[in-house]
Amino acid sequence: MASSVTFWPSAAACVAVWLAFRVYSRLQHIYALSYLPGPPTASRLWGDTFELRKSKVGTRYREWREKYGPTYLIREPLMEPVLVLGDVDGAAHVLNNTSIYWRPDIDKSILSLWKRLNPAFTRGESLQDHPSPQSVMKVSPIFFDLAYRLKEDWDDKLGSEEYVVLNVSEALHSLS
Repeated sequence: MASSVTFWPSAAACVAVWLAFRVYSRLQHIYALSYLPGPPTASRLWGDTFELRKSKVGTRYREWREKYGPTYLIREPLMEPVLVLGDVDGAAHVLNNTSIYWRPDIDKSILSLWKRLNPAFTRGESLQDHPSPQSVMKVSPIFFDLAYRLKEDWDDKLGSEEYVVLNVSEALHSLS
């Protein structure tokens, strides 16, 4: 009987320590990039999602870039931080430091391709707001190939099943 009395308080203490650690690590994650400038978050629950959905595609990012600079922070739902990079050096830093920032290998491939196509990368200048038609023509077959592979993958998944759950965000991330 004495052992069961000490079990429950110690189990409760372990659960409390685990919950405190989870809360602490979540708060640390949320506030990790808080020193960066960025728009005030409209909602702690929804982040900047509604603000982005209300505006035309791409216009809000342009406004925020003019106001906060090329590198700023926005929030996704549940205050998930999103680092927005409009600077070549910042993008190279994030893509090359895989121990700090996790990014898919496709991002490194696209960055190396842009380095070859856009001389601003090698000179350390900032990119133009719009790529030249020649660079778009050189890069577009790669995106068409990626989109075609994605279509084939989804056709395979959809063809044999009556009900399929597709992770669209993961698939679209491979295109960007």
